[in-house]
Order: sequence, then structure tokens, then C-alpha cells
Amino acid sequence: MHLKRSDASNEAVSRHAEILRIAMVCKKSGLSRTTVYEKINPRSRSFDETFPRPVALGARAVGWLSTALDEWIATRSPRMIPGGFNGVDR
Repeated sequence: MHLKRSDASNEAVSRHAEILRIAMVCKKSGLSRTTVYEKINPRSRSFDETFPRPVALGARAVGWLSTALDEWIATRSPRMIPGGFNGVDR
């Protein structure tokens, strides 16, 4: 069977990604629940177009792909923050 590139990408994501609920997104990112939802709201002053979008899990439930969140966190390394964390690991 020959998979199209998008099919192969989806297969790779499904093998390595977990769906994280809001509590785990907050724990991994260090952001509050409110801040997470503000980051995905285009009307918010805190809107961040690079923050991963949630995926619908049902009529009233959403989750985030762990790989997308990990990539977003990686782009927020201390080197990118003016002044950094003064060499202190979090």
C-alpha cells in the first residue's frame, strides 16, 4: 500500500502524539487555564498565533496534541527571552 505524504504524516503523528487535556497543557506549559484559552482567542490581547490549536474530542471537549505543544515549548527556550532565566533551570 502506498501512502500519500499527508497520510504518512498523520500516521506518524498518531503513533507518537498523545492528546492532552487542559490540566496537562497547563502543567507542561506552565500557563494558567485562562492564559491557554486567551492564547487561542483571536480577540484576546494575549492571542498567540503560534500556540497550538486544540482538537475537538466531542461536543464539549477539546485536547491538544502533545507533539504540537512540545514544539511550541521548544521555541520558547530561555535564550529567546530577553535576559533569559539567568542560567537557572526551571
